[in-house]
Amino acid sequence: MRIRRGVYLPAAAISAGAPRWETARKITQARAVSLSVFKSSDFPPVLTAEAALALHDLTSWLETTDIEYLRPGAPWRGNVKKLPAIVCNGTTVAAVAERRVPSSSITETTKEVAGILTPPLWAIGVDSARLLHPMAGVVAMSSVLSRLTDFDMYRQRQSRDREKKLRTKILAYIDSLPPFQMSRQTRKIVEIADSGMDTPGEGYVLWLLHCIVRDAENGYFATGSGTAGATHIFTQFEIRANGSRYFADMAIPAHRVIIEFDGGEKVSTRHGQYEFLKRQDDLRMAGWSMIRINIFQLKDPLGLADNLRVQLRDCGVPVV
Repeated sequence: MRIRRGVYLPAAAISAGAPRWETARKITQARAVSLSVFKSSDFPPVLTAEAALALHDLTSWLETTDIEYLRPGAPWRGNVKKLPAIVCNGTTVAAVAERRVPSSSITETTKEVAGILTPPLWAIGVDSARLLHPMAGVVAMSSVLSRLTDFDMYRQRQSRDREKKLRTKILAYIDSLPPFQMSRQTRKIVEIADSGMDTPGEGYVLWLLHCIVRDAENGYFATGSGTAGATHIFTQFEIRANGSRYFADMAIPAHRVIIEFDGGEKVSTRHGQYEFLKRQDDLRMAGWSMIRINIFQLKDPLGLADNLRVQLRDCGVPVV
């Protein structure tokens, strides 16, 4: 499979039965590694943002990502190269742009992954927060926090302690720098991002909630007495109901509201359907209101925002 002129990937590198997302990620990884054609330069590229996440085998919003990189010290030329679409085992991976970012990374420190230079993982998250759409930034930064804190929903106290320490260090580092373009937005995305995010769809919904819930805060990182405030949003929130232990995708405990993102896998089997209905009944009997969001609603963010506003307002949650 031709990645670019003079660079090919053996067809056997991707199994015939691989799901679409895995095929797309492996192609992105191959495209990223193909940046090594620049290695003979005095200014080797430093891969960042979503392509760098793919190199680390981490989740980002897009399956097929642009290849964004920095070239510290090199004269600026606004060069954008197009990498062609690739058909692999019946799956078409779309064409993407290979683009040099017209700024420096948040840090000069680099590390090598598969022969390509990248910023440290935490800095890739921050670069994503400042370079991408805020929603994609939340998804990317959440993936980074989850990996670096080794998040475990069954050991949340320890996981959240690690997350809080890491987030505090990242925010302190951002605050120590001279103000840069999008610095306030970048800081806010780091505050919103959450290691408990399990899928890109959940990251999308988490971002949207912070857009429409008045004075929303990440509950695990909120300042104050430690109690759940009226607009504190928690991910993977533990609830015990009818003798069972459940984890809500997102919850606003002060109003006993759960927001669940349904990607489809929860009800793909008969047993899954039974567990899904039992979980829903147990939580409702325990006094929780449930707002369900499916993957198709993500295609209409304005419509989804309006729908969420109505349902949250009915539950007493202050919205804007």
